[in-house]
Amino acid sequence: MNHHNNDLQPTNSIRHNLNTLVVLRWWLLGVLSLSTLLAYQLLHLSLNYTVLAQIIVGFALLNGLTHWRLRKSHPVTLAELMAQLCVDIVGISLLLYFTGGATNPFVSYLLIPICIGAMTLPRLLTAATAALAILSYWWLLGQYIPVDSLAPHHHHGQGNSLHIYGMWLNFILSAVIISAFVSRIAYQLRLQQQLLQAQREQVLHAEQLTTIATLTAGTAHELSTPLGSIKIAIDELQQAELPEDLQPEVATIAQQINLCQATLARLRETAGSTERLAPKPYNAQRWLHETLAQWALINPRAQLQSDITAVDSQVQLYQDPTLAQSLINLLSNAAQHSQSHVGLYAKSDSERQCLQIDIQDDGPALDDTVRARWGQPFNSARNGGLGLGVFLSNSTIERHGGKLQLIDTEQGKITRIILLLVNTPGDNPKQLSPKTA
Repeated sequence: MNHHNNDLQPTNSIRHNLNTLVVLRWWLLGVLSLSTLLAYQLLHLSLNYTVLAQIIVGFALLNGLTHWRLRKSHPVTLAELMAQLCVDIVGISLLLYFTGGATNPFVSYLLIPICIGAMTLPRLLTAATAALAILSYWWLLGQYIPVDSLAPHHHHGQGNSLHIYGMWLNFILSAVIISAFVSRIAYQLRLQQQLLQAQREQVLHAEQLTTIATLTAGTAHELSTPLGSIKIAIDELQQAELPEDLQPEVATIAQQINLCQATLARLRETAGSTERLAPKPYNAQRWLHETLAQWALINPRAQLQSDITAVDSQVQLYQDPTLAQSLINLLSNAAQHSQSHVGLYAKSDSERQCLQIDIQDDGPALDDTVRARWGQPFNSARNGGLGLGVFLSNSTIERHGGKLQLIDTEQGKITRIILLLVNTPGDNPKQLSPKTA
């Protein structure tokens, strides 16, 4: 039953193997053509060159058709790959039939299709390919057109026989073809291993996000009740006669509670609508203005120095509600670590079609442990911090095709966000990094 497992190998891998076979076959055809020419011009062997030329041309036509077929999107099957190897065995056997059969030193080339089949085909198909090669060799033992010059006992002049030299050339050809094919297969396997590793990391990443999302939903549900109680208490305080120096503080608290309740309401509304979560083109400068205004409302005492004049007023970026939340999280994170103020400087790059946002703070450098796991969940340099802000922000930015960087400077740290701009209406966000969102 094990041989069925190989049938599940990716179609693109089978296509790659067949493409490799086509490349190797072109090399073989070149060697065959050169060998036939040398046999006719220099060695003056008595061969049926017309038939040999017809077989080589037929091989070339088949390879050309296969090359054209690989350019089509129709999937390549294992049966097709096996059929191509069987055609190689039959074609080589025909060439050997007209050039001495089993006495030809190149008869061991029949091992090459078996090697290729063993590396690319399931066991049953490999066994069938090997059986065809064995039968072909057995047939060539008794059925062939003799060529005395290629016989093992025949000596060419005073030196070794052409059979010995042919065996040497056949060994070189076989070694080159096998090593080239195995190298390409090994390279393809390494790429697949890297892809599998990346997919495992993405699955783990998704599981972490799902866990955090579940925790967030439960926390939001738990917060709604105490927020409602606090809201009632603040409303009563605002109606009461308070000292003038406390009234602004109570008003700020009431404003913050209203913002929290609005955020929870927006969370419930967004969670129930997948359409709102889909990234849509939006004016980049307007998005920055709105997001900074929202952050200032959440952090009324924080000092922010911002400059977004270098952002083209016409460019757009892909955004959904989570992207603004990510920028707010990173700004808040910088404000908590900063000793004086936070700076935000944005500019658009028309050549790279991206928006660069630098968040600067003059706080102390991160210790090596926190920096090594920067961007990972539950990793915080602040006492009592959950360490989720950068992780969630990084996940959101990558999902939008961007990337997040941490840069150390003499004045502090720069958290750099790079987001893709919209080239033309209808474009989809593409990755700036090899990671797949």
